Amino acid sequence: MEPVTYEDFVMWRTHPVTQLVFFQLKDRLEANKEYLVTSAGDDQKQDLIIRGYSQAVKDLLTIEYGEVNNA
Repeated sequence: MEPVTYEDFVMWRTHPVTQLVFFQLKDRLEANKEYLVTSAGDDQKQDLIIRGYSQAVKDLLTIEYGEVNNA
């Protein structure tokens, strides 16, 4: 796969579609936090799914340019 340039990465991060997707992901992350605060322990399997999903979302929201080409 061809390396991503810094300019391409910045363009992706600042693109309106990316910003909208990130906004939606942040909302989902907050909903997951609320679920865990109010319902953690009710269903351990669901708790694990929510925790894994939340970690994946956090990874996507905080990805840095240096991580992109090192995958």
